[in-house]
Amino acid sequence: MQGSSSSRVQVADLPWPDAPTEVVRAFKDWEQCEQKAFEADVEREATAPNRILIPRLRKERAAKLGMAIPGEIDLIVIDADHRRVFILEAKAGHVATDIERVLFDIIDYHGAPDSGHARWDGFRPKRGTPYLPKLLAKASAVRGQLDVLLREHGVDAERDGWCVIEMFVTPSPVPAAYVPHPQVPFATIDCLSQILASPALPRPGPQLRYEPPIQQDDAR
Repeated sequence: MQGSSSSRVQVADLPWPDAPTEVVRAFKDWEQCEQKAFEADVEREATAPNRILIPRLRKERAAKLGMAIPGEIDLIVIDADHRRVFILEAKAGHVATDIERVLFDIIDYHGAPDSGHARWDGFRPKRGTPYLPKLLAKASAVRGQLDVLLREHGVDAERDGWCVIEMFVTPSPVPAAYVPHPQVPFATIDCLSQILASPALPRPGPQLRYEPPIQQDDAR
């Protein structure tokens, strides 16, 4: 019970039914503070010369730029040197510590499987729209209005070869990154700056941090 309760607290899910309103409100406030702090960490890790960062782009602000987006985008990174735009979705969270949390993590991102098995009946009502289709919709909107985004931020939109890359960023690896068809890259914050700096495009699935081998001279 202690392990299960700890796991649920880590993901801002109260393990006790009928908790007082004040407790629920304080719990949600804590969750929001943790998310905002993580978004700030992601922005800091993404900052670099020659990059343009657009944090927390909401619908109203996007409309002023002449764009329509389906929801708030945590961070847009424009890399003019490599002609690419990253659409980053920051998800504060913790390591899944039990099988139930692993299952919830996968469903949170990808949704419950299309199955009539009774085991899924208890999961669907508790989880909202999965994260992945939301991220894909936001990236699709930016992709269709890329010339507007670039022009409004002083970037030459006439150059060919631009691409839009959607990616999740989390504090630690999440089970959702390891499904058979993850569709998008999943990065942990400790390797975000390395991914953004690399000329290679990240592939769908977990982005494993590359540590160059230690040279003999360096080991002395």
